[in-house]
Amino acid sequence: LPALRHMEIHARLLDIIISLLRHHQFTYRIDPATRLWWEIEKIIKQDLSKPISLRTLASLTHLSQRTIARSAECAVGLSPMKRIKEIRLSMARGLLLYSDLSITEIAYNVAYTRVQEFSRDYKVQYGVTPSEDRKGGPDYRTLPQKLKL
Repeated sequence: LPALRHMEIHARLLDIIISLLRHHQFTYRIDPATRLWWEIEKIIKQDLSKPISLRTLASLTHLSQRTIARSAECAVGLSPMKRIKEIRLSMARGLLLYSDLSITEIAYNVAYTRVQEFSRDYKVQYGVTPSEDRKGGPDYRTLPQKLKL
């Protein structure tokens, strides 16, 4: 009977998890369309300093722009360009918090040619400007060398 009780508890926990997942806005799938997008993301992440467009992605992958857009929508629920912006800003935030690069250098490293545009997009994404984020959080750049990752 202890085993039966154990299974009942697990069943109830799984019911709770399922009910929580139903309210989650994203669905995760592993199919050819999503695999395609993850392969494209690997290509993009190799060099975030280069500007990229949907047309460029299409020529790199020998696929239609519509196919690429569908695969991004299936995989991450965003258009390809919105997802690329999200990736760039995430990289920028890491550089901002963990490097000594200036904000201008960081903007250029993630393919922003105008620092003002970078700051605006950063604030929309994270709710603070890059300089506010750098000042407000812990300064990982000043940690003793032995503590740095």
